[in-house]
Amino acid sequence: MGYLPGTVPPTVLEYFIRLSVSNWQRLSLRSFQVTERLLKDHMMELCEELFGRFESSGLLPEVKYMLINELRLIIRAAVVEIMKTLANRTREQIKLYCELENYRPFTLDHDHFVESRKEHTREFSYQRNRRKPSARARVSRTRHTLRDGTGNFRSISQNEVSDDVLLGHLCAKGYPVTDIKQLAPLHGPDKYETELRVIADVLAYFDISSKRTIDYMFMIFQGLFARDFGRDVRSILTSKLNLVGKQGEQRCAMVAQDAEDVHFKRVKLIEDRRILSQALQILASS
Repeated sequence: MGYLPGTVPPTVLEYFIRLSVSNWQRLSLRSFQVTERLLKDHMMELCEELFGRFESSGLLPEVKYMLINELRLIIRAAVVEIMKTLANRTREQIKLYCELENYRPFTLDHDHFVESRKEHTREFSYQRNRRKPSARARVSRTRHTLRDGTGNFRSISQNEVSDDVLLGHLCAKGYPVTDIKQLAPLHGPDKYETELRVIADVLAYFDISSKRTIDYMFMIFQGLFARDFGRDVRSILTSKLNLVGKQGEQRCAMVAQDAEDVHFKRVKLIEDRRILSQALQILASS
């Protein structure tokens, strides 16, 4: 099948676009691996911090926390189990998204695509022509009057028109040109115009694909992994620790109830503190 001159077959454009987005899966899985490791390390630190309080406080021999070590092992194992299950589910979701992203180029954001393609095309034309000696306009020596920051006027003479002066003249004539690169399309046709147009299309789509992928990966990490992890931790730990129902009441009483002598010590200490507080108030008011 033949094509008109300068026409690029859609299959060629799709090939280069797929090539540009083919690394999304590898990069996304690597990013998720870092997220998974950070969350796991944080949970392990919390387990050690929360259960380590009983050992570091010196109350463990006196208080009736007989199942502290057992609970710590149960919770660590449950956290690892939940994280492993959710991590596998999250990786499958990442792979599914990347397969869709790599299946066929698609976007409904036509305006963004067209504008991005124009920007890349202007950049290519500007960069390829700015260093050509023949691209600089030949002008006679000109004189311009400028006003500096202090309000003083000064006259300068130039052999060529600077970009600022040129843009100023164009704006004065009603042409809203704010960047010299906007004038790049005025250059003659490039011998690699077809190839540059393909590159501009690929880069324009890559802009859209990268922003879309970054947003979607964040939603997967936060919504599917972190949110479901918190929900499953509450559910599974409650069932594994037997903290609900009639058996849960017995479990809580067995784990967290103070020994009788410790209870009396606490009551006495509270009363002593109350007496000392009253004595301090009397001393302060006398």
